[in-house]
Amino acid sequence: MKRKLVAMLLMASMSVSVLTACGGSSDAESVSLSSEESISGTADESAPRNDATDSTGNSSGGETGEYTYHSVTSGINTWNPTDWRDESEGDVIGYTISSFYEFRMNDTKDGYDIVPELAAEMPQDVTDEYAGNEVYGVPADANAGYAWKIALRQDAKWEDGSPLTAADVEYSAKQFLNPEMKNFRASTLFSGTLGLANAYDYYENDRAGGISYALATDNEALSMADFTPGEDGQYADAYGNKAYFGWTVSIDNDWVDGDAFAEYADYMPEETAAGLEALVNEDGYIPVTEESYNLFYSFTGSDDWGNEAEEDLINYIFYEDGIVEETPWENVGFVKNDDYTFTLVLTNNCSEFDFIYNMVGLYLVNETLYEAGKQETGGVVKSSYGTAVDRYSSYGPYKVVSYQADKQMRLEKNENWYGYTDGKHEGQYQTTALDIQWIEEKTTQLSLFLQGNPDEYELTAEDVATYGTSDYLYFMPETFTSYLSLNIDFEMLKSREAEGVNKTIMTYPDFRKAFSLSVDRTDYVRSCTAASQATYGLLNSLYICDPDTGMAYRDTEYAQQALCDVYGVSSTTETC
Repeated sequence: MKRKLVAMLLMASMSVSVLTACGGSSDAESVSLSSEESISGTADESAPRNDATDSTGNSSGGETGEYTYHSVTSGINTWNPTDWRDESEGDVIGYTISSFYEFRMNDTKDGYDIVPELAAEMPQDVTDEYAGNEVYGVPADANAGYAWKIALRQDAKWEDGSPLTAADVEYSAKQFLNPEMKNFRASTLFSGTLGLANAYDYYENDRAGGISYALATDNEALSMADFTPGEDGQYADAYGNKAYFGWTVSIDNDWVDGDAFAEYADYMPEETAAGLEALVNEDGYIPVTEESYNLFYSFTGSDDWGNEAEEDLINYIFYEDGIVEETPWENVGFVKNDDYTFTLVLTNNCSEFDFIYNMVGLYLVNETLYEAGKQETGGVVKSSYGTAVDRYSSYGPYKVVSYQADKQMRLEKNENWYGYTDGKHEGQYQTTALDIQWIEEKTTQLSLFLQGNPDEYELTAEDVATYGTSDYLYFMPETFTSYLSLNIDFEMLKSREAEGVNKTIMTYPDFRKAFSLSVDRTDYVRSCTAASQATYGLLNSLYICDPDTGMAYRDTEYAQQALCDVYGVSSTTETC
């Protein structure tokens, strides 16, 4: 399966790695210093510093009531909701939009409540109205989870004061999926939980009349053994349907979480990635030949990807499946009921919680500005929306008021945001403005932070030795963890041995146990990672087992007993 490789340090037969996908063995948290930090007199005490803090932790310029938060980024190229890529770009969008629903801490601060935000009320399951609908493919016996109706609040506005309606939501969804644009965020609406009925077919309309490709894993009867080389050297099934590896196309299965395989080219040896790139056809697929087969498997079967078995290649295979027919927008699972109500009809059913949780990815774009920014480049239409102040419109708490590429960005309060006057957001969004500077080097960021600007600095592992005991250090929990992984494959270890060097000792359980007991977890965490503490178990407190209450799985009696059983203790009071 897919590995999101963030960092790896190879040491003989042992590897130290950070994984972001599935958890691990220590509670990992991003670590930052606050704006009041001064370590051993290293900060410039004469430098101007922010001297007040609001309830959200943001700093102000004193007693003026004006609150400006200063931060840094390595760069922001676009904050276009349909095409953004980097985390810092997503942050800007987050400041300027309102989610349909939000997760807020409950009154007792031991869980969360889900509250409508841009939506006027909780979503209504209307699956019964679409059960048996042949256009959308909703099963005739379906009674829940396929169709959700959402009512918009009627005081929502764009930053220029014009009303935001269901027509804006429909236009935005249509642009996400626009087949002429091939937007980076299109998969938000054609795959995964929020995948709309027929959305992928609409997205593929630019290929109408061309070859239609089907994912091999959609046919459970197919295996890798069903594809063999033909006379022209390309693999095909028993019916002559030629096989392809998906490359720049979304692979809509759990094996790569709906990503395109090309997104992992950076983890491949340079010659492997270049060899595969050279074989891609105009549709974004690679014909399966002996050459591409060997190149592809040289990566998926390697340590860099996860030592997958050869038969697992089926998870990346597509085959010819007829001719692409044009899909009209009316067949896509978006129904505009009236000016302030719309319904999403999904490919797969989901729970109310999953639907709400995934609605956070549906951002809106302003039709007038988005259309004005469109132009064709290299056969693909793109919009300059979200690349300049006058090419973007906010509908959230803040709006972009200045932007200089590779230099700075400033956001200020959006006076037309409903949340400042609806009485439901008291104590929130006290920050008046956000100033963002472009600074790539971490050493420069730290130097400027110690002089008073920016307001926070995210520590690296190297910084922890100096600032790890600071009173102004704070942590933000993350779901990824850091851990030591031992290679215990006898044949692999044997192949790496040299005269006088025994690596196969790692295959002995008692040796590994002794090694484990010798590791000072706390010292390892502080020295080799940016995490805050050592812990037991793979899952930290961010993994929720009861969506209705926000209860963490780690707090259940079952999880606590499992930890006790693993570590051979009789009570959770021994701090599992």
